[in-house]
Amino acid sequence: MRCEAALQVSFRDGAMGRANVDRGTTRRMYARGAPCGFRYSTRGDNMRDALKLFEKLEIKYVPCSEIRRGVPMLTCSAKFVSNLIEKHGLPHVTVTLRAIVEREGNAAELISDVIGAVSDVILSHPRWPKLGLQFIEAFDRISLSEVRKTAKAANVQPLRVGVATLIAIELSKILGPSRPAKPPAKSKAEIMQGKLALGSALLKLKAEEKPARFAALVFERLKLNSQATIVYRAMTAAKLYADRPEITGLISWEGLAALAAPATPPAVRRKLEAAILTGQRVRLSHVRRARLAHAQRQPDQPATRMAA
Repeated sequence: MRCEAALQVSFRDGAMGRANVDRGTTRRMYARGAPCGFRYSTRGDNMRDALKLFEKLEIKYVPCSEIRRGVPMLTCSAKFVSNLIEKHGLPHVTVTLRAIVEREGNAAELISDVIGAVSDVILSHPRWPKLGLQFIEAFDRISLSEVRKTAKAANVQPLRVGVATLIAIELSKILGPSRPAKPPAKSKAEIMQGKLALGSALLKLKAEEKPARFAALVFERLKLNSQATIVYRAMTAAKLYADRPEITGLISWEGLAALAAPATPPAVRRKLEAAILTGQRVRLSHVRRARLAHAQRQPDQPATRMAA
């Protein structure tokens, strides 16, 4: 019986219910010529990777029965590190261990709760490890033994979470927030100025270039389709109001774009401009209502005064 078929029968019958083998692994086993019934697991590979990583970083591995606390570069956490490699990959664990052992005072803290805490910090705050050497050097200013003692004295459970929290607090003091604050939102005046500046630049470019070349330049410089709504609205508004701050200062961008649009009759536009010049704030809803009233009004009906 082929090895793959034998394994599938064993799974069905429950004889190998404890084996950690999936269909892809079974195929790899058969391709490698593994004997039927061989229990293949990646845990062995991960353990080998963990031990090789220890050797690379000059960390000495000893059984937990022989471990002595406080000895630098000594650990019995190979199984824990192996599990981390399985979950998050070798590069992640390499950075985790380097962050611990680069500082001589932290090299004696190669225990599972500290290793796991540093790993959690790296996973939860990706901006910091992206700083590279700056992140590793930040641990020169953090005593992991003191951090662990503080978390343990506070009786935080699990201890790994308490250690990770305190490490994150210290790193935020050194490297700044892990999630930088969003830049403040632009004011309405800044939005207006930006749109009008865009429209003025587009009008100038359109006057200097042929239509096909204009479309190509708009896409090349602004990554915009020349037929995009923003392009059309910016040009239309800038053509009428780029040099009229007395109008643009008392209306939103959406209202100005609607006011400048060809769909707004000249008579309605003049009336709304007059209202703005008297100090009234005209909104997009005012422009829409004025357009609708103009379209519905019979020729013999007088124009109604716009509500303030």
